[in-house]
Amino acid sequence: MLLNGFDSHLKRPHEGLTDVISEAAFTIAKLKFRKMKTYLPLFTGFYNTIWEMDDSYLIEELDVDMENIDYAKYREDVSRELCRVLPDHCDLIESITFEALISPRFYNFGNDSINCEITLSSTEAVDEYLAANADAFREYLKERYTSCDGFISSYSNRPEDWADWAEDEHKFGAVLDFWFLNEEIDEYDVYQDVVENLNETDYIK
Repeated sequence: MLLNGFDSHLKRPHEGLTDVISEAAFTIAKLKFRKMKTYLPLFTGFYNTIWEMDDSYLIEELDVDMENIDYAKYREDVSRELCRVLPDHCDLIESITFEALISPRFYNFGNDSINCEITLSSTEAVDEYLAANADAFREYLKERYTSCDGFISSYSNRPEDWADWAEDEHKFGAVLDFWFLNEEIDEYDVYQDVVENLNETDYIK
């Protein structure tokens, strides 16, 4: 039975089908939908954001030339720390495995993103959250995925078209991005947890 357009993706099989679908197969299928390669929610990139390296101490106090600062290593370390820290700030996420930092050739129209694999605590918990916050999710989709002049959306802005979120890499990440936005958790809330283990001097070549 659908609840505000959303349904758990793998309900327990009907009793008449138990001879066809074994308990083991059902469990494996549930685990499959809990894990997905996607993009890291909440993260907005390095360029002109709080995640951009503050190199003022190295340059002004230690007189280090910019070419002797390993910015690439800093960005990767921050990306890995974000993946490690973010599950502590979201009840829906069990773990995140860093895969790669993707940076655009030019920053005119986009910023960095982090490819990762996210394991959820359960898909049912996400479905329940979307159902309980249906109006907010509808508005989120309207704002993010409505085509306009200069922008053609690749995804529907209707919640009923997002019931398959656990089977689509982009939708998977977007649903979690909505959770952080709706819970009013932003990058500043996780910043200190990420940078507390990083030291600027470690990035001198």
